[in-house]
Amino acid sequence: MPSRIIQPGDTLTQLAKGTGYTVDELAAYNRLSDPNQLRVGQDFFVPYSRQEFEADVGPMAWQPVSTTVTNPVVSQPVVQQPQAVPTSQAQIVQQFTIPWQNKTVGSPQSLPKASSIKVWTGDDAINRIRDKFLPAGEDLTEIQKAIVRREAYTEDFYQDKDSKGNPLPAVGVGQTGDFLYMSPIDALKIQENRVKSTVGADTFDNLPLNKQEALLDAYYRGDVGYYESPYKWIGEYAQSVTATNPRVKKQKLQDAYEEVWNSDEYIERLGRIKANKARPDDKGIMNRVQGWMQELFGSSQPPKEIQDKINAYAATQ
Repeated sequence: MPSRIIQPGDTLTQLAKGTGYTVDELAAYNRLSDPNQLRVGQDFFVPYSRQEFEADVGPMAWQPVSTTVTNPVVSQPVVQQPQAVPTSQAQIVQQFTIPWQNKTVGSPQSLPKASSIKVWTGDDAINRIRDKFLPAGEDLTEIQKAIVRREAYTEDFYQDKDSKGNPLPAVGVGQTGDFLYMSPIDALKIQENRVKSTVGADTFDNLPLNKQEALLDAYYRGDVGYYESPYKWIGEYAQSVTATNPRVKKQKLQDAYEEVWNSDEYIERLGRIKANKARPDDKGIMNRVQGWMQELFGSSQPPKEIQDKINAYAATQ
């Protein structure tokens, strides 16, 4: 869903511009009883279509709406005029220009694949971002460098895919969704803060760098869950880190490990690999998953009960 993270100075008027929705409509969709209730750091969503809006909020009235919105720059009544509602995500995306790029994103289906555009990797990517976005003498943090090394960096839009395989635009340091509209440095800071919010900032900061990187990898893969509602295993892992009792520490780590492996996705992917029926992304995804599991847990092999499930699934392929 098109969305962004609310930044200092954002107003509902600015957010509504170019979306085809009025201030009141977007306030209703985001459950804001007062148009001036925007909160820095919150996710703000734009519906794909009128049908989606009405399914969630109710019938939409198409009359001009006069709404007074407090604007930190200009405080005056803002008159919203009705506009045609975009009927697809692609149409909405085409209306937005990426500020740090000064380019407009086209339809995701029309974008090139990552393999056909200029990509900076490793230290080249770090140097490129440092030179382009940071004042002289400043540098990325070690954890930001770790993200860049893993995700690489590009200044051209390319076609990525969501968890269901649908195309979506990407740019920068693997930036999609609300992160499209941020500079890579801003996106890196927010990604790090989101991971800290799932684990606990103090817990995260006290981990060795390799484990911080592994948690970031799990976050990017979607294996930590949304930062508002983390998966159970991440809490158990955090408890294993902070526990002072060795027995509790060991048990919580084992609980977290088993919880991670108890995934239908992983069982099915490894089952297909075992049966030589792997889909194109099965091996790449599982290599990445087992890589961060090795760093966090010291093992990347499924427990026996999970291996039994993998074998049973492989037999059905």
